[in-house]
Amino acid sequence: MFDLELFNIITVGRLDKGKNHELLIRAIHQSQNPSIRLYIFGIGDMQQELEELIDELNLINQVILMGFDSNPYQYLKAASLFIFGSNHEGFPNVLLEAMACGLPILTSNCQSGPSEIMKLKVLKDDLMITDYGILVPIKNIELMAKGINYFVEHPNFGINCRKNSLIRVKDFEKNKILKEYIDLIKTTI
Repeated sequence: MFDLELFNIITVGRLDKGKNHELLIRAIHQSQNPSIRLYIFGIGDMQQELEELIDELNLINQVILMGFDSNPYQYLKAASLFIFGSNHEGFPNVLLEAMACGLPILTSNCQSGPSEIMKLKVLKDDLMITDYGILVPIKNIELMAKGINYFVEHPNFGINCRKNSLIRVKDFEKNKILKEYIDLIKTTI
């Protein structure tokens, strides 16, 4: 599956402008670290454009378009980091899925969801470090690359994020959410 001697990063999402895979590819290029691999799962209308960008930046050995996989969890569980560059979201379920697999998260702080899921306390124009990973401002290649390098250079931070993510994701379990809805309805009746 993955070469465990490398730092394997994974993302999952449609290949469209909103998911901003171009940002992730450019951040990999800017990180200038040949031991990093980015695996992008998804299909969409930007496939050819992303292939051309990967070729143009000479990243064919570092960025791999994996296409669609109905069960990406085997890859999620084996990855070093989950990365997400979306410009906007309704609610990014994929972040919870990655956290349920015990992955640390590096994500854009798009509206809405990432800051709430990751319990961001202080909004900054730099790396926003939480117990579950790092958020960066949207569309910021430099800070996404800085975030990647931070995870590579601080492996203990990633290990702690893994542990914390497995605990945090329990707050989003179906039965817990349903109970909260029921309790809310009872208090308003």
